[in-house]
Amino acid sequence: GIEGMSEVGEIHLESDGYSGVANVGGGITNAAIVVPASRSAELAGDHTAFFDTWFSSRPQLASRFANAERVSPVRATGPFASAAKIAWAPGAALVGDAADFYDPITGEGVYAALRGGELLAGQAAKAVRANDGGNAALKDYDAARKREFSGKWKIERLIGMSLVSPVAMNRIARVLAANKDMADLFAGVAGDFIPPREILNPRFFLKLAFARGARA
Repeated sequence: GIEGMSEVGEIHLESDGYSGVANVGGGITNAAIVVPASRSAELAGDHTAFFDTWFSSRPQLASRFANAERVSPVRATGPFASAAKIAWAPGAALVGDAADFYDPITGEGVYAALRGGELLAGQAAKAVRANDGGNAALKDYDAARKREFSGKWKIERLIGMSLVSPVAMNRIARVLAANKDMADLFAGVAGDFIPPREILNPRFFLKLAFARGARA
C-alpha cells in the first residue's frame, strides 16, 4: 500500500542516515533504514516506533506511507560496517561477507564472494598439501584478495563519505544524470565489470566537479 512505487528501487539520503524502498511484487514493498551506530540506543528501545517516526517525518515519504499496511514485523540488526584486517588464521580463511562489509549502495557482495572463492580455491588446495599447516598459502590468498578488491574498497569509502552530505550526493547525482558516459562508467565499476582505476584518477574527479550538471 505504499503509494507511487514502480519497478525501480529508491534510496532517500538524509543528513542522519538513509532509507530505501523497493517493490518486491504482489503489491508488497520492502522498506529499510540505515542509520549511524551512534543512534543504536534509539533503536534498542522500540525499533517499530523508530521506523514509523522516520517515514512519517520525511516530507517526501510521509504521504506515500500514510495508508500503508505493515505485513511483517520491523526487525533491527547491526552494526554492519566492519571488516577483517586479515582474512585468514591457521586452518581457516574468510570469504565474502564473512571478511568484509558491502554497503547496499555500492553492493555486489555476491561477486566478491564468488571471486574471493576463486582466489581461495587454489591456495586452499596448496594449504591442504603443505607441511606448515597451510599458513603460507593462506597468507598468499589474503594478499591476492587485497590486490583484487583494494580499488573497490577505496570507492566504497569515498561513496560512504558522500552519503553523510546530501548536498554532495545531490551534486554527484545531477552530474551522472546529465552525463551518461560517466554514469555508465560508475555503474560498471560498481558492478565489477570495469576496473576501479577508471574512476580512481584525477581526470574523473575533475570531470565530476566541473561537468555539466554539477552547478545546476
